[in-house]
Amino acid sequence: MPTWQKSKLITVNLVFLLVLLSWIAPITRDLWASLDTHAFFFFNGLLDNTPAWQRFWAYTNQRAFDLVPATIMLSLFCLFIFSNKRQYIAKRTTQIIIISLFSIAALTFSKKVLDIERYSPSLQLEPVHRLSLLVTDIPTKDASRGSFPGEHTLTLTNWVILFWFFAGWRYGITAAFLACIFSIPRLVGGAHWMTDDIIGGIGLSAVACSWLLYTPAMAHLQNALRPHIDKLCIKLKLQPNQKTTA
Repeated sequence: MPTWQKSKLITVNLVFLLVLLSWIAPITRDLWASLDTHAFFFFNGLLDNTPAWQRFWAYTNQRAFDLVPATIMLSLFCLFIFSNKRQYIAKRTTQIIIISLFSIAALTFSKKVLDIERYSPSLQLEPVHRLSLLVTDIPTKDASRGSFPGEHTLTLTNWVILFWFFAGWRYGITAAFLACIFSIPRLVGGAHWMTDDIIGGIGLSAVACSWLLYTPAMAHLQNALRPHIDKLCIKLKLQPNQKTTA
């Protein structure tokens, strides 16, 4: 029976609100600004190296490179779906579809609604290593006039939280490790502040996922999708032709 987990929902949203207030309030704003500045000079300083290393970061800051984490995450999802017993295939496929749809919806919302003007550190701090100037033959993203929220990290965090919820901590830790790795290129290029990722990526994702996981929304989505996935899996002979309670 779908239920509200009010205490967990309130806790997640309250913690995010307190963190957000600490980022805005003058008394603690300088602490976040210091983190942003130090993180930028550390990550962007990695470009003060060999041309081969600079080209590596240039490639990872291409939009086309986003296909790499998507492919790796999809492979991890497939491993989860097809491991263990066949009767879980429909259930796990339904869960992965929910993760994908939710991530797309969250990303669309952030682009259409959270249109906040915030110049990236590569446009505000000096000295800066601009990938677009260091490696001119590779189109890269190394600057933004709307860096908040960190949409890349937002999407990756959605995957991690929901995948951890469905698949357990072993898969969750693996997904979290991959998400951290794939969030680094934007920081190296200077297209995002650290707080774009911490508050605008991880924080907003936690709030969004809490409204999916701690309300009846998840159960309603699963109930709506599961019969269709069952029929498809039976048709493709991916699971036995019987009702499953898994």
